[in-house]
Amino acid sequence: MNTAAKANKKDLKYWIYTLIGLFFMFGFGMLTPIEPLTPVGMKVLGIFISVLFLWSTVGLAWPALMGIVALGMSGYCTVNEAIALSLGSSVVWQVLMFMLLAGGVTACGLGEYIARWIISRPFLKGRPILFTFMFFVGFFVSSIMTISIGVILLAWNVIQNLAEIVGYDENSSFIKALKIYMAMACGLGEFCVPFKGWQLALCNAYTAAVGAPANYPLFIFSALLIGIIIIFLCVLAMKYIFKHDFSKLADFDASVLASSQKSMTKVQGIYLGTFIFIMVITLIASVLPAEMAIVQIINQKFTTAGIYALIIAVLCLVKMDGEPLMDFAKVSQVGVRWEPILICAAAIPIANALTSDATGILELFANILNPLFANASIPILISFILIVTLVLTNLGSNTGVALFLIAITVPLGKQMGADMGLLGIVIIYSASLGLMFPGASALSALCYGQKELDAKMIISHTGVACLIYIILGIPYFCLINAIF
Repeated sequence: MNTAAKANKKDLKYWIYTLIGLFFMFGFGMLTPIEPLTPVGMKVLGIFISVLFLWSTVGLAWPALMGIVALGMSGYCTVNEAIALSLGSSVVWQVLMFMLLAGGVTACGLGEYIARWIISRPFLKGRPILFTFMFFVGFFVSSIMTISIGVILLAWNVIQNLAEIVGYDENSSFIKALKIYMAMACGLGEFCVPFKGWQLALCNAYTAAVGAPANYPLFIFSALLIGIIIIFLCVLAMKYIFKHDFSKLADFDASVLASSQKSMTKVQGIYLGTFIFIMVITLIASVLPAEMAIVQIINQKFTTAGIYALIIAVLCLVKMDGEPLMDFAKVSQVGVRWEPILICAAAIPIANALTSDATGILELFANILNPLFANASIPILISFILIVTLVLTNLGSNTGVALFLIAITVPLGKQMGADMGLLGIVIIYSASLGLMFPGASALSALCYGQKELDAKMIISHTGVACLIYIILGIPYFCLINAIF
């Protein structure tokens, strides 16, 4: 098939998918409501199905914008209210501010410095498996403080340099595996912090649905622990399952990958301190008792979104050596990604509508699922949620899949007396592991965009990672449920 024919076929699919999505967005609500859905609930359900489908097939930005407008026309709220609930949300503001901070971390070179410091430790010489593990961990840690896409591109350049130094062919299976698992490691690092991207919108939606705040400390601890273990086991899989050749790393001196800087610069130190401060403030606001004075000051007087904005303003205001600590124009180009912001903006009001009593959607899912899980245990529920979320998020939009799982989990969890905070972590973290197919996430799309990485290799390697998560995640979350 020639290029023109392929393009025409792609365009045809695009328009077919678009028409299907628009039907659900604007036409589904005209059908007779399914009991116990209200007429408004029928429209909201159609909008949700539409954005989930369109995010998974045609794109992210315009379906999010159209979904916001459609929600305003559904009767649930007005268009002005839908816009205020979405782009006017403090969650979207907080995500935007964190993206700017992440852009500053990238622009000042802090992420690269930390990654290179970790991977260049002298004790890694002569230990190829340990070096490979620490190589991933270095960029995993770097991604915690920033947006993973930029870190992945940086890491791939370092892998290219490594191949040239050691003597690997750039098309060797070992180098390809390094690139695939590096993308995964960076994603796992980024997802350790649930209040800097689309995960924050999901945490907000889940909190609104269950009436309890997200457990950020448990989320961060779980993500760090599970992420590190997955990375380590994937390195072992490279060696013993895929049989990649580690031999050329046997005598490799990792110090050649160290940063040219002898020590962290003052600007980098300020950004590191700023990131730690933000983490501490956010955790204080979510963990300590609400009646404590410091919590009331953070949550009621400033709010975390307001504190984030003040920090960005101060970084732009203060100058060092004649230059502002944050060059807003430069940093916004590096750090701000509008598609995730628009997804967050659309997800918040749509999630609120999904879980509203005025729509009847939660009651519908409860009527369908409660009989199926009437005699099931909480470990069975955890296993079901983890596996279904992981499978669906690898087939479609992680945000849309997570919103769907929130809608079906809330009534089930409440009926069974489960720890609702833990179930939220299971959903949101599992939705982060969209790795296997191109439409699963931005990370997987980036891998599929590399000509040297064939689909079979991406699917096999990320498939092993997903299997590891299932084997590791189910007993871990069941244990946490038993403990708490």
